[in-house]
Amino acid sequence: MHKFLIKHQTAFLLLIIVIFHVVTASYFMFNKNSRDRSIFSTLPLDDAYVHFVYARNFAQYGLLLFNSNDPQTGATSPLYVIILSLFFKLGLGDYIVFIAKMIGIIFAIGTSFVVFYILKDLLRNIYFAFAGGLLIALSPFFNFAKISGMEVTLFSFLALLSIYFFMKDRLLLTGFFTGLAILARPEGYVLFFTLLLHMCIQHFKDIRTKNPAILKRVLFFIIPVFILLLPYITYCLLVTGKPLPNTYYVKHLPYKSVVEMLPDLGNSIYLFLTTFTESITKNFWFNLSVTNQTIISFSIFIVSLLFILPGIK
Repeated sequence: MHKFLIKHQTAFLLLIIVIFHVVTASYFMFNKNSRDRSIFSTLPLDDAYVHFVYARNFAQYGLLLFNSNDPQTGATSPLYVIILSLFFKLGLGDYIVFIAKMIGIIFAIGTSFVVFYILKDLLRNIYFAFAGGLLIALSPFFNFAKISGMEVTLFSFLALLSIYFFMKDRLLLTGFFTGLAILARPEGYVLFFTLLLHMCIQHFKDIRTKNPAILKRVLFFIIPVFILLLPYITYCLLVTGKPLPNTYYVKHLPYKSVVEMLPDLGNSIYLFLTTFTESITKNFWFNLSVTNQTIISFSIFIVSLLFILPGIK
């Protein structure tokens, strides 16, 4: 048995991650405080139902419609809508809530797997890689996301898969999954430009000399993204005259608005710090004995000196 586990170590560790994902998802789905009272008929967020309407209409009319005969670009995630529409096409629309939760769980597991292999390549240690994948399964926010019926885990999986293939220097696959990530959520554009900037910095000299090999590599990355995005961008332009879905422009804040928000942001940070400090003092510090308080204070003083003394001349 021991030899069997050693031989199939990776598969065994991945199985443990799957088990943790199933257990944590079950806890959120059946916990009465999670606002998810039925795994078959309710969701904790109403945003998911917008995707369901678009998916049902896409299956019926072949267009992104919220109201029949009224093309819209209000779907933040056209890729997720297309995936859900397949189940409406198969006549499984009555079970779409449960199906959406299962999709979220599957892509959450996939996200952990990709994290596992990324860390395995970076750290050359299978146990650190396992810890990274397991932390994804134990994250409360990610666990809520995977049973919310939203596209969060789909985007996470595709974005990380893009990074994984970028690390492997598989640029066509990187471009393909980056394009899918953008179709899953507009934030994928940040990933696209980040990877493109990385390539430009890494091969700056070759690009300046117009090295054809480097230009070919850049095109290998860009072309799949362009091919995948062109139909949806064209659709958005035809419907609204803008290249991105309406949801982006509704949530987008111009620079002036960001500046106006700075005072509120400062107040929020101040409120967080004061609340955090009060929580630490009430729930931790005052429950310590005088001896432990003295030891901690002295340790902080010593550590502070280690940073201050080298700067004194």
